[in-house]
Amino acid sequence: MNTTLENASPIEKLFDLDMINKFCRGDINLTKKMIQVFIKDIPISVEEIKQAYRESDFIKMKKTAHRIKPVLSMYSIVKVGKEIEVLEMIDQEDIQTAETELKINKLDNIINLVTQQMTTYIS
Repeated sequence: MNTTLENASPIEKLFDLDMINKFCRGDINLTKKMIQVFIKDIPISVEEIKQAYRESDFIKMKKTAHRIKPVLSMYSIVKVGKEIEVLEMIDQEDIQTAETELKINKLDNIINLVTQQMTTYIS
């Protein structure tokens, strides 16, 4: 698996837990549970976006992007901010463009790196 990406190296921290720590009021166990939920659920949502793209289901793609956008924001995953906004606002005419595919691939790659880093963080 390629662990490098334009503007992202495997040692670059791609998330920040400040907001999560505040939400959890410093409870380490609750923070770890929140991270575990992220690791479990967000890659599934990214897969839903990829599947919707393959099926040209722009409504599902938009809804899924809209659903995960605040989660990505809570974890300060800024490397995919523009990508998720574009996917959230995409219209039917734009769904099958090379640019859309690049944005989905970047989202997928960054989320894979984030989940790897989070897994290491909670280990």
